[in-house]
Amino acid sequence: MSWAEEYRRAQRAGQKSFRACVAKGEYPYLQVLDDILENGAADTAQSLGIKEIPADLFAGTKTDGRKTAFAPNFMPLLDEKTEFARKWMELCRAQQEEGIREPVQAFEFMNRFYVQEGNKRVSVLKYFGAASIRAQVTRILPKRTGTPENELYFEFLDFYQVTQLNTVWFSRPGSYARLCAAAGHAPGEVWPQEDRLTLASLQLRFSHAYKVCGGARLAATPSDALLAFVGVYGYKTACAMTPSEMVPALQRIWAEVLALGEKNALELSMQPQPQQAGPLWNRLLGAAGVGPRLCCTSARQRPLPGPMRTRWAAARCSACSVKGWRPGPVKACGRGRMTLPCWSRRWPVVQMWCSPLRRS
Repeated sequence: MSWAEEYRRAQRAGQKSFRACVAKGEYPYLQVLDDILENGAADTAQSLGIKEIPADLFAGTKTDGRKTAFAPNFMPLLDEKTEFARKWMELCRAQQEEGIREPVQAFEFMNRFYVQEGNKRVSVLKYFGAASIRAQVTRILPKRTGTPENELYFEFLDFYQVTQLNTVWFSRPGSYARLCAAAGHAPGEVWPQEDRLTLASLQLRFSHAYKVCGGARLAATPSDALLAFVGVYGYKTACAMTPSEMVPALQRIWAEVLALGEKNALELSMQPQPQQAGPLWNRLLGAAGVGPRLCCTSARQRPLPGPMRTRWAAARCSACSVKGWRPGPVKACGRGRMTLPCWSRRWPVVQMWCSPLRRS
């Protein structure tokens, strides 16, 4: 395949990402760090030296000079006959013949990396599927604002100080402390090199299994799912698993992984609710507002991400919504038989569990 054809393939990938962002109303070019920092969000900067950065963590460019030359996935958008395209193809040839060795220069902000020099190198390496990219990194520390995202980042910084790992990223506060406890380390204890390599290997293998099972479409990060996985099987058992063993083990607890994306968990209500007619389970738990209630509603079949060949019922009950209950998803196999606690004899009528909405 010629280098021009390689560029056209990369350009098509960029155009696809561009159109997808436009369709969703999102910004269709690279994010610009200077624009993000315009409101004075930065506090101080510190040099981290040369690091191996996961390719997925590169989010944009430092300045706006080249932002419209790339789609959000760092694939090129400019015409094949431009000087930009010619240089991209030269880098493509260099990568195939001898490999790109010179590190790029990047700034890290909130565990996302913005390239100051080497945008085309990042583009070429991501095109060829590089897992990580060498970069001379300068970290920009944000001001402490007390927001959940801000506090989560400072928890990450504390974890980074003892592990030097930037591949572990959670979406919920307190997760880093739980992971350290599961691995047998106290908060603030520096991890030995062997333990760091063990966790890095576990994160890499689990991220692959998570992607195989359809996790890329979920809100939970691979680290969120890994923490749930470790909570079920144990840290040492998880570290000893091979990739072929990890996928079926993750499939067995996939319902718990899906629950990680639920923002509204079951909560205890101190206000008694009027008793409602219906199935026995509703009368026992639903009336008190302390657990799920059984609800009959109509639903449509549609495939959603999951580790097995299943169909999901995206169901919504207007009556429950009015009364302050949140309908939940229902899973069924191709024959229309529900996995517990929900089941259905045939479509489109299903039985599902509804749980209380979070009340402010």
